[in-house]
This record gives sequence, C-alpha cells and structure tokens, in this order.
Amino acid sequence: MAAELAKQLSAATSPAPTLLRWLQTAKATVTPQDLQEAGATVLEAWWLAHAGFQPPPGAAPGSGLAALTADAEGPAAPVWVADLVHIQVGRDGLVLTDPVDLDITAEESQTLLASIRDLFETDGFGVEFLTPRQWRVTLPEGVSPYAATTSAVVGKSLDSWWPKGVAARPWRRLANEIQMSWHEHPVNEARLARGASPINGLWLHGGAPAWVPIWQQETPRHIVGNPQWLQALAERAKIAWSGASMPATQLRAGAIVTLDELDAPCQSQSWGDWLAALKNIDQTWFAPLDEALAKGTFTHIDLVLPDAQRVVTLHVTRRPALLRWLPQPRQNWNSWWLHPVS
Repeated sequence: MAAELAKQLSAATSPAPTLLRWLQTAKATVTPQDLQEAGATVLEAWWLAHAGFQPPPGAAPGSGLAALTADAEGPAAPVWVADLVHIQVGRDGLVLTDPVDLDITAEESQTLLASIRDLFETDGFGVEFLTPRQWRVTLPEGVSPYAATTSAVVGKSLDSWWPKGVAARPWRRLANEIQMSWHEHPVNEARLARGASPINGLWLHGGAPAWVPIWQQETPRHIVGNPQWLQALAERAKIAWSGASMPATQLRAGAIVTLDELDAPCQSQSWGDWLAALKNIDQTWFAPLDEALAKGTFTHIDLVLPDAQRVVTLHVTRRPALLRWLPQPRQNWNSWWLHPVS
C-alpha cells in the first residue's frame, strides 16, 4: 500500500498538495523505534520522551502513561490502569481489539466491576472505577506485571505481549479468573443480543508513580490534541490545552499539535478513508500553517510522522524573501516512504 499511497499523493490531483510540497522540499530525519522496548505506540513514546519521563527500574517508557490516564497527583505508589477489552481469536492466536470501539456504558462497567470485586480482594488486589472503559488497580507488594499500553497491543498477537515472569503471575492468574467469570455474564449476554462485542478481559498497564514533565527541549506554550492523556499531560505541566477541533489559524509559535484522524482508517486498513482524512488535515491544518509560515508567523514547522517502527521528522523552514521565487531543491522522499526500517 505504501507505493500506491505515494502514487496518490504525487498525482496532479493530490489530496494533500501542501503535504506533498513539504515532502518534496523538507529534509527528513528517520529515527527507528522498537515498540516492545518502548511499551507504547510510537506516538505515546515520543510524547513521554519529549516530556522527560523516566521509567522506574525494570519498566518500559510506556509505563508513564497510566499515571496521566488516572490523573494521579503527588508522590504515591505506582499507578496501574486496567482497560476493559474484548479479546478474540485471530489467525495468530489471541488478539486485542480496539477498546474505543466497545461503547461500554457506565452501568455495564459498574455491574462487571461488582461481579469480580471479591476476586480482587481475595488475591490482595484493589480496584476502583475511573471511567466506563478504565479502572484503577492497586497491586500487592512485589507484583509488577509490566506490559505495554493498550494502544500498542491492539491488533497484535497477545502471546508476545503478555507480562511474564514471577512478578506477573498473580495478575495473570487473576486475569484468567476474571475472564472465566465474565464468560456468560448477563452484561455480555445482553451485549451479544444487540450485536456488540462482549467484554471478556482486562489489559493492565502502568507501574510508574505520578510524575511532572521536565521538557527535553523548550517547554511548549500550547498543546493541542484529542487523547485524554494528552490533556492530562498539559494540565500536569500547567500548559494551555485545546482539542484538535480548534482552528489552525489560532495557533501560535511554541505549540505542539497531535492530529489523529489517520489512526482509525490505518488500523482498519481503509485506505480510501485514510486519503479522505489526509485531505481534510491538509486543508484545515497544513495549508493554513504553510500560509502562516510564508507570512512569518512561524520561522519553522516540524512535522513528526510516527510509524509502527520509526519516527520521520520533516523540518519545514521559511525561505528567505529573495529565494522564495526560485525553485527549491527536491528531496527523494520515496526513499524513506517506500523503505521502512527492518
């Protein structure tokens, strides 16, 4: 698909002409990433590193996300968050589906929680309701089932992602008991009756205490993006936050924007929808930002493109007035677009 998407982008009727010009003229820096080592998606890992998060010994960088998700404050015990999930049998074994698609009501979540609370307490665990899709979990001393964030595991075989080792056994045992308890639970029977996927498991991640951002580069003045953990990061750092629905024309220098419209069509491999979403991003964000760059509102724009295995950063700079009418040197962007790191 990479070759076909490049062909679509390069066409005379490109859905993203501003992005195409940036690809053709901006130098790219490609940085390989390892999801297993990061314990998070490339986007999550980029933000956590940028905000200066340092994982505790034995934990991956992704362990810091739960402390934001649970909105933990002050020095405290490690923060663990359990996402309510649907686990299905795929070609390569058990696979986690995207919890965002489950549409869990607060009543369903509370009912499921009440049905297994005794299991938690019997094994020395604690649990409390956060949102319909997430609960906060406290673990007995010595138990540390470090695992990647839910977003990093979605769509992949769980066998290589389950937390392993002696320190993870109590949680794995409890997780199995919960799965059996929910197998024919009335909540899931009702969900199946209306065509919804059953909630048949919990995915636990986290393990880091509450933390305060210490930015590796200049502290951003404004954070824009839809993920709830991104809003929590901005609040923790006492930085202005806006959802990605804000107009690009209101953006000022020093902002960092996360645009996630491409995520869903990428996950489902709906490439027509992906191109349509890219067209919308180009019109509503890239074109206005390019115009602001030409006017001198910004001196440069860094476009960070997270992939499953790498981060590609394009450094788009404002051309001096005397050079603006001359052709710009062309970059061979297909060299990295078509050839992911191995």
